[in-house]
Amino acid sequence: MLPKLNYRAQRTMSHFTVIYEFDRFRLDRKNQRLTRDGLLVSMPGKSLSILAALIEHRDKVISTEKLVNAFYPKSLFGEEELTGEILTIKRLLDDTSKTAPMVRTILGQGYQFDAEVNEYLGDSASDQNFGSRGAESHPEPSTAPRTGTKSGPMIGIAVGAILVIAIGVAIWKFLPRTLSNSGGGGSQVAVLPFQSLTGTATDDSFNNSLTTALIDSLGKRNLQVVPESSVQSYIANGAVDPVTAGRDLGAQVIVRGMAQRLAGRILVKVQLINAQDGSQIWSNGFEGDSKDLAGLSFKISEKIGQGLPSANGTEQP
Repeated sequence: MLPKLNYRAQRTMSHFTVIYEFDRFRLDRKNQRLTRDGLLVSMPGKSLSILAALIEHRDKVISTEKLVNAFYPKSLFGEEELTGEILTIKRLLDDTSKTAPMVRTILGQGYQFDAEVNEYLGDSASDQNFGSRGAESHPEPSTAPRTGTKSGPMIGIAVGAILVIAIGVAIWKFLPRTLSNSGGGGSQVAVLPFQSLTGTATDDSFNNSLTTALIDSLGKRNLQVVPESSVQSYIANGAVDPVTAGRDLGAQVIVRGMAQRLAGRILVKVQLINAQDGSQIWSNGFEGDSKDLAGLSFKISEKIGQGLPSANGTEQP
């Protein structure tokens, strides 16, 4: 590994970035970019930061507690979120080896990156755009003399392309606002099936009923809610990346939770997540009668309605 630098050396080297190369991948630590065979890999920012931390400390096992404290200090679902991020990392790295995985899960301890890594310094400025076109070959610029007869059409094509891009960007920026400003002013909400702490079939069925009741309750509050039929495919998925789910479901906000029944009561932990960047908006705990799902879902939907970001990006009163 690279030696630690003192303050003066850090300032002198501030325009450099640490590059990690492993297997078919290249990770630019400072610019937060990952490529595979020269092609940019679209990995969520937090997943990439966790991967970088594992690589940086690859000589030892990082405990689950340390990772949760570092990346989810205020979350009630820290361990579950970490598990989801690890699954995302392994999926994007195609790390499917059962005998020699790059990202190893040490049961009861934590995680460790176990692969050969080449580490060196690169120029931060010149590495900012690496991987944007991958390892494709580029033709040499033509040395043929330019004539004035082609300048007019070329300018017209360039102007047309700029207009098309500008219109596309305007539409892209407009659509989310249109979605969040219609139907009562709330954001598009997707309620993922609640997870059971016990994992029994009886509790799974109960949690599915709770999910249905919450979706119905949110709909009665004139909020835009993704239909239950669209989230059914997530029932079998324990750890789901909220950014991926938001993109797939067309939602700005993801609701997920865990429930446990104890002596006729139900304890529920609910988390509201910004599907654009995976950040937590809030998390709350609820308790109610296990036979009164309607009343419990009413309380949860009320808190969700209050915590949803409004069109201007602030929480609704």
